[in-house]
Amino acid sequence: MQTMHAHIQQLSDEIANFRTQSPAEVEAFRKKFIARKGAIATLMAQLGTMTPDTRKTMGSLLNQLKHAAQQRFN
Repeated sequence: MQTMHAHIQQLSDEIANFRTQSPAEVEAFRKKFIARKGAIATLMAQLGTMTPDTRKTMGSLLNQLKHAAQQRFN
């Protein structure tokens, strides 16, 4: 759990600091964070292996992260 929490924090920092000025950078952002095989989806896939309490906590954090990434993308 601690490792995933640290990874979520790292991704949150990367999303906040990611600069998208060209269409290619916007697409790189989408692929890295939002796409089906992106970082957030990879972490979401790991939720199934967690206990229900941990899944609830990490799921909430991942949903916040996904929302932040989608806001930056739009």
